[in-house]
Amino acid sequence: MTDDVLDYSRPGPFTSLDAAQLPLIEGLPDDPVGICAAVQSLVIQPTDVAASGISEDRIAEKNIRPVNELVTVLTALDPAPLHQDRTPETRVVGTCRQVLVNKTVRAALSEAGDLTLCCPRGRRFTYTGAAAAMWVALCEYRGHVEPAAERLAFEWMAHPPTIRAEMEALVASWRDLGLVTE
Repeated sequence: MTDDVLDYSRPGPFTSLDAAQLPLIEGLPDDPVGICAAVQSLVIQPTDVAASGISEDRIAEKNIRPVNELVTVLTALDPAPLHQDRTPETRVVGTCRQVLVNKTVRAALSEAGDLTLCCPRGRRFTYTGAAAAMWVALCEYRGHVEPAAERLAFEWMAHPPTIRAEMEALVASWRDLGLVTE
């Protein structure tokens, strides 16, 4: 398995924007930590919908995966550029499923592909290579370990059960650290 097969510095099928949406990203931070912070004012968790007075009809938004579709829904609610904070009712409903990322964990992916997971009490965990790719794939597949592992196995030309076992072990360690829950 090689660590440099997945290039997260380039948009992929779930992370591309439409050309007309590109002006919306002007003003966004250009560092991973800043982007993570900005995104948190654009998305609301399904568990917070009712308390925020948002219609239950919007819960289906949590199933939208491609970023360009998320941005379309988001800008239909509020056409402001993405660097501007939004009130809860003008955020898109979004989530990870199966393995749920702890809401207080902040993830940052460096240009080199290193992943730093930050907890509110200042604890930081840094992962490189395969572990970083597994976190990203897990998020892309909304916490579903099996399809995330299958994708990585395909990309890495590796045996799927081996990658799945490695990913499950890593998820178990993240669970022990309180970074994810089930």
